[in-house]
Amino acid sequence: MFVNTHSTVIGHVLDCLYLCDLQELRLNFTDLADEMYSWPKAAIQNLRKRCLPPLAEVSIAGKFIFEKDLAEFVCEMKYLERLEVTYGPCELVTPHVRGLLPQNNDAVLQQRAAYSEEIQKMMVYLRYAPTLLPPTS
Repeated sequence: MFVNTHSTVIGHVLDCLYLCDLQELRLNFTDLADEMYSWPKAAIQNLRKRCLPPLAEVSIAGKFIFEKDLAEFVCEMKYLERLEVTYGPCELVTPHVRGLLPQNNDAVLQQRAAYSEEIQKMMVYLRYAPTLLPPTS
């Protein structure tokens, strides 16, 4: 999907979006002067919480995002494997931020296994959760 609008509008679109199999998200902001430091971080995180499997790759172009914000984003985005952020010709993902992501294929496989285990536990809980509730009168 290609949209040429303000980042807040893109955030609203992401807030309303639900896809059952979203693994990669690419956002390209073409108006570099528009809301220079604004990007739909919360909308992306909420989208990740609603979609299974989780976002593995996020690519953002055309927004300047501080290293601190990117580091927080990576830590909050569970199971993120790859992050690309560019502003003009500059790559904004620093070695520190890149170090928060899986460093090799074994780490990616371990992360995917953890995700599968989490889903299995959730499915077991959902299967037995109604029987754990106290009876209603």
